[in-house]
Amino acid sequence: MTAKLLKTLMFSPTYEESSVFGAIPFTDGTITDTYGTLARKLSKDEINKKTLSHSLINVIKNGRGSNQISNPIYWSRGCFALSKVNKFQKFDVFLLELAYRLVVR
Repeated sequence: MTAKLLKTLMFSPTYEESSVFGAIPFTDGTITDTYGTLARKLSKDEINKKTLSHSLINVIKNGRGSNQISNPIYWSRGCFALSKVNKFQKFDVFLLELAYRLVVR
């Protein structure tokens, strides 16, 4: 039961869950003293830069992908719950995350 609730929180959070859980201070590095939050509201530009289609266009134009955002996204699904993200953009970001995991492994 706990595992099911935790999966639901992490992969399909509500706006309220994302607001509360996403406000937790977080850092991705062990050396840095810089903290962000797990989730935050994203701008349209940030959402577009985080999609697979944007990365593929950069590869075609520049010969390399670039989905770097100055303020990193730690919990994308929490950010989506706080932002106005359509289903296509959610799927597009999911494809980019999947592609990244396949390449890194």
